[in-house]
Amino acid sequence: MPAKGSSGAAIPDKTLFQMSKHALERMAESRFRTELKALSLEEMTLLLQKRELTPSQQKILKFFLIDTRNQTAANIQDRATKRSKNNPRKKRASAKNNAPSTGSSFWSGFTNWFSNITPGALIQRRTTNPTPNTTVKSQRRADDAPSKGLRHRVPVDYQIYICELVFGTNYLLPGGAARVQALTEPLLLTEGINGLDLSAGIGGTMDALREKSGLYLTMMEGNPDVAAAAMARMAERPEADQRDIIAYRPATLDLGAVKYDWAVSREMLFHISDKLGFLNKLQKSMYNGGQVVLTDLALPDDANPNDPNLALWRDAEAHPIHPITVSQYRTLLEDANMEVLDFENDTEACANDIRHAWSKFTESMQAQSIDPAFQQHILHEAEYWHSRLRAFDGGALRLLRIRAVHRAPAQA
Repeated sequence: MPAKGSSGAAIPDKTLFQMSKHALERMAESRFRTELKALSLEEMTLLLQKRELTPSQQKILKFFLIDTRNQTAANIQDRATKRSKNNPRKKRASAKNNAPSTGSSFWSGFTNWFSNITPGALIQRRTTNPTPNTTVKSQRRADDAPSKGLRHRVPVDYQIYICELVFGTNYLLPGGAARVQALTEPLLLTEGINGLDLSAGIGGTMDALREKSGLYLTMMEGNPDVAAAAMARMAERPEADQRDIIAYRPATLDLGAVKYDWAVSREMLFHISDKLGFLNKLQKSMYNGGQVVLTDLALPDDANPNDPNLALWRDAEAHPIHPITVSQYRTLLEDANMEVLDFENDTEACANDIRHAWSKFTESMQAQSIDPAFQQHILHEAEYWHSRLRAFDGGALRLLRIRAVHRAPAQA
């Protein structure tokens, strides 16, 4: 009789559930794929919840889940088609509604579009073949609400899922662990150091720095839905790996009496109107000589307000947004009494990270077929990142990387 987990759910008597953690980690990918084929959809879902898998295994399992769900939907669709086969009046509607819009042809068109800095092909693809799924229709009506931005078209759980497939497990921003490690390399990462991550996402910084023994990292996330998803994910980890991810409002930052040796913020300040107030509050919570590393989206000094690339980017972002120019950023740091150690234009590196990540994603998905509802989520998420890439390549937007410390007041 199968054993039961702590939640009361039966643990299947299958190899992937019964083998030791060490053996599972060392399992070859080819064998892992073979063992997955023996599992039902419910068992695969349970495996993702109950076993601690490697990032590679998680990615493979998620692909299997997508494929299995699509196959199930295709079987249901096939049976419905057969039932209506002898009904001439339903034949035409059935053929129209059930026309395949996924598979290799979809990924081929997607790849051609994403590598081309023109949005037309994707917009046409997104609007030409609407899915009959009522849930998606309801979502589209909600999407039409003004001033929310393209970012709100994709539910948060799907944003997280797709970004992890593109940028790596536990990462919602381009560059993955390598980018986090590069940003934090100049910082103190030794035992007893107190670090602060102000754009924690679902915990990628913690994973990138997990080998830094004794480092204490406080993680805060400005999107409450992302923070909730992150905490749910943390609850599934072994108890020793669980950490709090605190939801907060960046516009009203309150760090209390805790002091930090360094702080990191990624692509977040452009959403805040009172940037000076934010930096002043942050510095009050830093030890003397504490460093702040931030990346943020900024406008070139000669920004053209009528640039169509800039307009597309503004429409894509979650509102409100308050970007400033590169020169205004320098002035902001001076007004905050900060000594600038690094002030770099990382636009090209970020654009390459986005392009490379989406290219790898589409290459890995070539053999996958996706249902129309999930296709829409992928297209909207891709449009979001494509608008940023288009603004980078067109010169309408910059990504700044800044490292600075609070400048001590001059002695009388």
